[in-house]
Amino acid sequence: MRQLSRKGYVTPYPLKPLSCYRSAVAVVAFGRKKAGNKRVEFQSCLDKQKALKARFATCSTPRERYMKIIELGRMLPAYPEEDKTPDRLVDGCQSRLYLKSTVARDRIRFAATADSVISSGLAALFLSMYDREPPAALLKCPPAVLKELGIGRELSIHRASGLHHIYLRMQKEAIIALSRPLTES
Repeated sequence: MRQLSRKGYVTPYPLKPLSCYRSAVAVVAFGRKKAGNKRVEFQSCLDKQKALKARFATCSTPRERYMKIIELGRMLPAYPEEDKTPDRLVDGCQSRLYLKSTVARDRIRFAATADSVISSGLAALFLSMYDREPPAALLKCPPAVLKELGIGRELSIHRASGLHHIYLRMQKEAIIALSRPLTES
């Protein structure tokens, strides 16, 4: 039996109310739900996002948030010169941003640097959320805190594009890590 969907498309299956899909959306977005008071898979990623939100809580103006991003960029650890290779450049960034990933004990590690402090800061935002997380966290735990803080809309078009491309590159690295056998190092 075919039905018209809400937007007028013909579907080969009966339509269900949207309330039937809410739990499925939660599972896709945040990993498996667990009964009782057990923690949700990728809870550490969500906790890191809460900590990032708390870090920006004192910033009441876009300028203060911008300065906080620059401060985060300046706090990034030194990036080895030998790791500044063309394959580690993030395409789509306004400045030259390098991103390196390694996987050990089922956790992905990131290192980044850029020739601009704001680009370094944007990379630092993602590193603060996803460094030392399981690679699947990059695919199942979106960086919702950035939207909550309004960071994307306060950036220029080119910087916002760079922010998006950093996240896409990190997701790509996570997919590569998930396709490899696990290591014990």
